[in-house]
Amino acid sequence: MGIRLSDEELEALELCSLGAYRLYVQCLRPTMDFQTGIVGRGYAISRGMLAINVQYVPPRGSKRRAWKPTLLQIDAMIEELIRVGLVKRASAPQETMKLVLRLPMAVLSCPVDEHDLNTKDEHDTDAAPERQQTKGFDAHCSGDEHDLNRHHEHDISDVSCVVFNTRARGNEPSAEVMPSRNSGPVESATYQTALAAFRGALGRDYRDDVQTLKAVAQLKRLCSVTDVDPDEVRLAVAMAREKSPVYLSSYAIRIIEAGVAA
Repeated sequence: MGIRLSDEELEALELCSLGAYRLYVQCLRPTMDFQTGIVGRGYAISRGMLAINVQYVPPRGSKRRAWKPTLLQIDAMIEELIRVGLVKRASAPQETMKLVLRLPMAVLSCPVDEHDLNTKDEHDTDAAPERQQTKGFDAHCSGDEHDLNRHHEHDISDVSCVVFNTRARGNEPSAEVMPSRNSGPVESATYQTALAAFRGALGRDYRDDVQTLKAVAQLKRLCSVTDVDPDEVRLAVAMAREKSPVYLSSYAIRIIEAGVAA
């Protein structure tokens, strides 16, 4: 599952700096509540957390420089996103100490696929149209917020999706296609062992969302070039859980890449 950017969002992002672009696409958009367009109310966020998750950590052996913005730079990026209309502050009077943002240009609903409608019998279609529309919405838009039923989990795993890879060219974000988890050749034993350790360590936090699927793809890439110790994977998840529980899977992969958990 990938994030869906509207035409308005894409036009506004063209006016942003690379840092603000990365902050919006990598940190704010994936954690948005698809029912309200709010970031920071269901899962608390802070400037420090955003700075950690927007940073660029080059892969081991790379000559590229690491990049991590300061808190003042995070404030400047948020103000930049506010100026172009991508972000509005949404803190309630009792939330003066919390960072709560609203993304007014984000699409909050998605139409139900024709395939989903055809697979339901007439009784379900006539008796509960609102419930079916909610399921279609959940399957395509809000994997972070709701548990999906077996039918829609299958739909998600069979579809390739577009995600934004901010590691491809240093600090410059770029788009890439994430392949379906059910496609391709048989996986290596190293990857299967590392993936099992990754899923077991995440537990309930292992979800079919863009953050987790991207982390799995990065883990597969690491296993294709080096042996990844399952104990290293478990330790990385434990360290990430202490540092950044909101961005748990992606932060754990960064720790593995940097060799901190070795």
